[in-house]
Amino acid sequence: MPTDQIQIAAEEDLSGKRFNGRSFKGQKLAHRRMRGSVFLSCDFDDADLTKADCTNSDFTCSTFRNSVLYCTNFTNCRLAGTVFEPKDCFGMIVSLQCRTFDGMKV
Repeated sequence: MPTDQIQIAAEEDLSGKRFNGRSFKGQKLAHRRMRGSVFLSCDFDDADLTKADCTNSDFTCSTFRNSVLYCTNFTNCRLAGTVFEPKDCFGMIVSLQCRTFDGMKV
């Protein structure tokens, strides 16, 4: 379970970065670029990822409980072992590959 809360600057680009066991709980990540990043066992519970671009990122074993995923782009993402219990996921984009859904809970 993630323990390290990380504060993200308002316009910080999270593309190409690596996070392991970090908490983004309750953070406002709307419209954020998060392309090609690795988020292993991270906590996105209660976070707002409205229209975030997460293309080609790895969210293995991360959680998205009560999060806002309105029009969030998860194209070509690895979502194995993730827990999706969002508050809103209207328009969310997810590509269909075997590695995307391995062990995923929705």
